[in-house]
Amino acid sequence: MNDELLELFIKEDCDQHAQSVLLSAIKEKTGTDGIEDFTFNRFNIRLDFGTNQVVIDDDLNPSDGECRLPLAVFSARVAEINM
Repeated sequence: MNDELLELFIKEDCDQHAQSVLLSAIKEKTGTDGIEDFTFNRFNIRLDFGTNQVVIDDDLNPSDGECRLPLAVFSARVAEINM
């Protein structure tokens, strides 16, 4: 897992709107087999509810690879951000 991408997303792209959209989708879709894709200024976020995984990739620096982490870890990290 590339934790740096998660922290860069939190720092650079996860504003109040992104936080609200992501947490709403997680609340609404948890327990389903759906997939939700989000594109923000720099990062793409894929919420895969079937595998309970999140994939973060950097649109500006694709060579940085991607970050895969459990949905619960991502949700907790996004939720703890104070705007």
